[in-house]
Amino acid sequence: RRVHGDIRKKEYLQMGANNTEAQREGEGKQSSSFAGSISQKTVGCINFCANYARIGLNFAFPAHVSVITHLMASGAALSELEINQTEFSDMLAKEIQCNRTIEGLNMKNLDFSSMPFISEAIKKNESLTQLTIQNSNLRYDGTKMLAQALIENSTLTKLRLYNDFVDDASTKLLAKVLEKNDTLVELDLGGNNISDGGGEALGQMLLSNATLKSLSLSWNSIGSKGVRGICRGLEENKFLLSLDLSSQSWYHDHKNPLCPDDEIVIIAKMLQVNCKLSHLSLWEDDLGDNHAKELAHALVINTYITFLDLGRNKIGLAGVEAICTTLVVNKSLKHLKLNANVLEAAATNKIMQALRRNNTLEHLDVYGCSLSKETCNETVAVIVENRTLKTIEIGGSNDISEYGVAVLIHAYLKKYNYPLLERTKIYNQHLLTLQTTRDPVSLRLKQAQPILTKIYKPCLLYTSDAADEQRGVDLGGRRILKKK
Repeated sequence: RRVHGDIRKKEYLQMGANNTEAQREGEGKQSSSFAGSISQKTVGCINFCANYARIGLNFAFPAHVSVITHLMASGAALSELEINQTEFSDMLAKEIQCNRTIEGLNMKNLDFSSMPFISEAIKKNESLTQLTIQNSNLRYDGTKMLAQALIENSTLTKLRLYNDFVDDASTKLLAKVLEKNDTLVELDLGGNNISDGGGEALGQMLLSNATLKSLSLSWNSIGSKGVRGICRGLEENKFLLSLDLSSQSWYHDHKNPLCPDDEIVIIAKMLQVNCKLSHLSLWEDDLGDNHAKELAHALVINTYITFLDLGRNKIGLAGVEAICTTLVVNKSLKHLKLNANVLEAAATNKIMQALRRNNTLEHLDVYGCSLSKETCNETVAVIVENRTLKTIEIGGSNDISEYGVAVLIHAYLKKYNYPLLERTKIYNQHLLTLQTTRDPVSLRLKQAQPILTKIYKPCLLYTSDAADEQRGVDLGGRRILKKK
């Protein structure tokens, strides 16, 4: 589906060489205009490429950009184009401007000199819905060109500027434009240099924007002032559904009570007011037990959050107990991630006990949390009694004992009455998933495959007249006949 680099694979070039004469007769003058920059074999390869809707160029040179330009000019129904490390030519920009089939444009490692051409292409194209620019130094001027293009564009719904050195000044430009934008649905500004100033600008944007559904700000440095600005906007905003504030380089004092300016205190207050947000990700934000308690209290009131990611934090038993209390009364949360918190077995037990009384959670991730014999027994009870849970992810750095694996699988198979070999799927060496067609439930035991191989080893069972007559047969296949 994808043609990489300078399209050097022999079979591709051979197919192109066979079609060169036919194409040159059909293309006429249009083909000859590229003769100076494209080899005969590469031009012939255009017929092969034209059958594909998605094309990627990795470390492309000007001649290869000319191939795509010629392909688009020939009327090929190209829907997605991915370019890595190349200079965006004026010729290609003009083709994108008038193209009516391309929907996705993914560009990586671009030079700043390409931004004027990209900006012009976005302004006039009427089919582009997804734009990704990543690992590129856009600078303030590059972001300004892009913001101006968004004013004129009327089709773009997804914009991803990841790891592009976007700072507060650039974010303020984008936020100002998005206050009046009525087409963009998803905005990803992850991996940039956004701090409090950019966060406050985005919060102001949320007060007036009525179309944005997803906002990702992961891997930035937004502090309490920026978070307060965003939450102030969300208290009024009735449209945003997903917010990602993962890995914001927050450093908390877990020994003392939370202060009013703590980011989680601000977020928790917003959750008690907001009535639209459904997905919240706070992965790797240095959250402790007090933060978990604050969020748990908010979720007793909030009835809209369905997805909560608290993975890779520092939540312990006290925080888990607060979350478990919420799980008993909360009727909206469906997906909870507590993975990589290094929870002790006692904390994992509390979670399993709470799930026996919860009737809404569908997916639980406690990967990397400690397990014990008691934990496995509690998980068995969840498998048997819970009617809504679809996925449990356990395992990781801890050692799932042979007893634990055995009792979990036994309980699972007993509940759904399916033989092991018939319903087992091994996705890789460290992941085992058991699931049924009757009920879409899966139990994932990561890093448990070697143990399962030792416990459940297929063997042939010899049946005989003696077995049919209930005289018995051993697992070695030898008849056991009673003497008369």
